[in-house]
Amino acid sequence: MIAALELPLRIRIRAASSAPEINALYWEMLRAPQDNAPLFTNENLLVSRYLASNDLRPVKLRPKGSLTALVAASNPSNLAGYKLAEVNVADEIGRAKAALGAIPATEVGLEAPCTLNTLISQLRRGVDIFYLAAHGTVANNEPRIWLQAEDGTAAITPAEEIITRIKEL
Repeated sequence: MIAALELPLRIRIRAASSAPEINALYWEMLRAPQDNAPLFTNENLLVSRYLASNDLRPVKLRPKGSLTALVAASNPSNLAGYKLAEVNVADEIGRAKAALGAIPATEVGLEAPCTLNTLISQLRRGVDIFYLAAHGTVANNEPRIWLQAEDGTAAITPAEEIITRIKEL
């Protein structure tokens, strides 16, 4: 926390796909070398990791008054079995909606599982902003996102599959 201002500290990490050693880190498990304290599990430290993109097409902005958003969070019921921290869906969605301000947002993950089919169905309706809070891992040099199956358990989904489904819209 930035103590003087009583604000959480926000860290954004941009990781290129050419850096598999960074993308393979379990960020939630990193610890400080001085005292072995967890680094990224404090509610006053907001960490986001971004993947680089080779798509440099310009983005045409619409007037802010006509923007819409899809805000989603995935918290599979069996994360503990994978030694992953629970995702507080209500808090994640709340923070995203607060940041969006007056931009209307559809929520996914609070009342029903955050499945790939649900996300694609909502994206098909047309949104300008898509925010997803979920665990991510790299296995065999392939990034994967921890979405949910219909029963709420983990559906570890290759990022390439998500990208392909979105491109098909």
